[in-house]
Amino acid sequence: MAQSADPLVKRLRETLASRAAEPSSVLVHERAVPAHEASLGILRPRLPSALGRALVESGVRQLYAHQIATVEALRDGKNVVLASPTASGKTLAFALPTLEWALTRPGTRGLYLYPTKALIGDQLRALRGLCGQLGLRVDVLTGDTPREERQRLADDPPTILLANPDILHRSLLPDHRRWRGLLANLSLVVVDELHSYRGVFGAHVALVLRRLRRLAADYGARPAFVAASATIANPVELAQEVVGLPFVEVLGDSAGAGARRFLFWRPPLRGDESLNEHESVFLEAASIFAESLRAGYNGILFGRARVSVERMLLDVRRLLGPRLASQVSAYKAGYRADERAEIEAGLRSGALRGVVSTNALELGIDVGALDVAVIAGYPGSSMSFWQQAGRVGRRGEREALVVLVAGDDALDQYHVQNPDAFFGQSMEHAAVDPSNASILLGHLLCAASERALDTADLSLFPSNAQRLVERLVEAGELSAGPAWRARGRGVHAEVSLRGTSREAYTLQVGQTRIGTIEPPYLQRECYPGALYLHNGRGYRVMALDSTTHVVRLDPESVDSRSAPIVEVEVAPRDEPLASRTVALGEASLAVSVGPLRVCETVVGYRETVRGQSMTCKLEEPLASVLDTVGVWVDVPAGLDPDLPSLHTVEHALVNALPLGLLCDRRDIGSSSEEQRLYVYDFAEGGIGLAEKAYHVLERLLSEAATLLRECPCSEGCPSCVHVPGCPRANAGLDKVGGLALLEGRSVGGARSASAVLEHAGGDSRAAPIGDRSAGVRRRLRSIADDDRRERYGHSPKWLEVGGLAQSATDGLVVVWSVGRGAAEIQPLSGGENHWVPIKELSPPQPDWWRKDKQEPSSG
Repeated sequence: MAQSADPLVKRLRETLASRAAEPSSVLVHERAVPAHEASLGILRPRLPSALGRALVESGVRQLYAHQIATVEALRDGKNVVLASPTASGKTLAFALPTLEWALTRPGTRGLYLYPTKALIGDQLRALRGLCGQLGLRVDVLTGDTPREERQRLADDPPTILLANPDILHRSLLPDHRRWRGLLANLSLVVVDELHSYRGVFGAHVALVLRRLRRLAADYGARPAFVAASATIANPVELAQEVVGLPFVEVLGDSAGAGARRFLFWRPPLRGDESLNEHESVFLEAASIFAESLRAGYNGILFGRARVSVERMLLDVRRLLGPRLASQVSAYKAGYRADERAEIEAGLRSGALRGVVSTNALELGIDVGALDVAVIAGYPGSSMSFWQQAGRVGRRGEREALVVLVAGDDALDQYHVQNPDAFFGQSMEHAAVDPSNASILLGHLLCAASERALDTADLSLFPSNAQRLVERLVEAGELSAGPAWRARGRGVHAEVSLRGTSREAYTLQVGQTRIGTIEPPYLQRECYPGALYLHNGRGYRVMALDSTTHVVRLDPESVDSRSAPIVEVEVAPRDEPLASRTVALGEASLAVSVGPLRVCETVVGYRETVRGQSMTCKLEEPLASVLDTVGVWVDVPAGLDPDLPSLHTVEHALVNALPLGLLCDRRDIGSSSEEQRLYVYDFAEGGIGLAEKAYHVLERLLSEAATLLRECPCSEGCPSCVHVPGCPRANAGLDKVGGLALLEGRSVGGARSASAVLEHAGGDSRAAPIGDRSAGVRRRLRSIADDDRRERYGHSPKWLEVGGLAQSATDGLVVVWSVGRGAAEIQPLSGGENHWVPIKELSPPQPDWWRKDKQEPSSG
């Protein structure tokens, strides 16, 4: 029986949760998931005897059911998508058919594609031992592979070549004649971590794979495909969109799993309770992680951003003290390959007790047996959450612990307040659109450069390829056809699979290279004067050289921190694709969707040292331009919109989007001005989210209004309207005005009503409650909230406490209270409060403010 996590949970409850008057308000949910046994099977006919012996010598004596199902499906000539959690033996599932064919069909070659170099290094180690026993070669091709080694691999390809889509696009396919030995004998292509091929990156990879299939067919090969994915809602659909072939699904959950305990943790409130702000999610997560390591556990702490990972590493080391601090490291993109390999090896060997990582370790890299995963803030999708949780629990003798620490933003708070819904929800659908014209055009040129395109080739590509080819001919980019040939050279260099200009800059201290950084992180983290953190050490950015692509750093204390000051300008760059009108209460909003240009400029930075802050201006601002697709909403002047109210609506809408579209909030950008707000895809060319938002905007606006209405704060807080990374630092927000706009009411009228209520002491949230403890106040507020919800259930949706209504006898009134069938009102023009039947009230007339402003008749 597995060792229970009870002692660690008790320790966390007594040391950290007890800081609050009610520990249950911090440790808000606990759930145990029991272990489940592996499902094994027997493969018939058996594997070649040499392969069977190699497996036994490697410690593999029986196969999981999903490994057998994968081999059988490939033997039957099918393409397989293997949907499996982490640590489920998926590498062996696709290695077995490759090695079986290599032993029975001499000359067989396999191409394994991975989204990151770190994964390639991890898989190389896993495959070399097994292949070495069979006399078969495994090699790597990435951008780091020297030219001489590339030539050797092309002339004498290994049995299995590990690569990434980037090198396939930039090197192998353009130079396909040199690689004909691989392409002519290609029997199996593995697309690992399929779920990462979505959005812009996924569309690019889908088109690269179509180009690969086209050239392989030219050399006489039609390889089978295996796609390995995390658990998502639509693995078959995604595999077929990415590869362009039919697939069958194999569920990879037969490997079994150890017992796991899940905790949902909300940091204690800080300061004035009405502000609804909690202690820092990062410090709280670091404290939980440090406490777990002190208790003898090994683990991983996940952060969403590179900067927060470095900050949490500093906090963890400080909390652990000098004896244990050296046994914890950070891990993120931009570290040198040897540095990453050393960290991974330290985790596997136990030399490192813990690691603080971005989602770079969410993928299937082997990090050994870990027992605790602390997740600092909801990672943006259910799929990511379960991938991160899956990094622990491999050891059956100990119950693993997964702690989700909620940040103050709306999505985090929603999930910790609705744990049953969270654990019961289905996985997200992963979407990819290879027909995106801005992406497809570049790949058609690449394909025509590799070999002239003929009419039959176009069937490999999305249905709009024919029309786009005609436009490329008209533009002079392709010759008249068929067959069509690319007229220009260097077309591959013009297509970046990652959707932006991703040319890396070297991070350099003196003559020592410590890592790399790519846009858009470059402008936000490495502006001159910035404090940059790297594995617990601080550096000052002295210069950014755009010619040599070098960021020059000097060692610096970690006592200070810096944050960029960013200015954002958004404007349509063409006519809208579509426009419509959205009803909002009695008002109407003009809504459009279309191409946008977003210019983001870092003009300076704020530096904080021991609580003292100063602002510095950059001599040469750093600008970046994003051409994308977005939605813009024009609010009528009759609602009295201004920048604070629109800024609030913008933030509330951005916070509602992940719930309505099942996307990561980091995929969305936003901005607002006098009477217009923008929401756009934060990716070059767009990824389809803004277009979805355009079609369901009514529901999203309703969600945003509910978010503001139900939040207990008085002036707006991180749970409803604050957005991390806001260029205005979440200043200039107005909850009253924002909610008025979302309900189609006048901002001026709502503010007047709010002023009346405050003057009369009607805002119970701001009223003192004597010397009662915080816990009692929370319980009373909870009771009041429940009562309010019950009473609202018997009232029209537009009628709310603090809102406005139209009375036949009293004119415009403020609603003080709502009871069953009646409401307590006060005329806005003055007078005593009194109760009237709800049926005598109606929504405020849309032009009441104009009537109030009319001059008396001179007649």
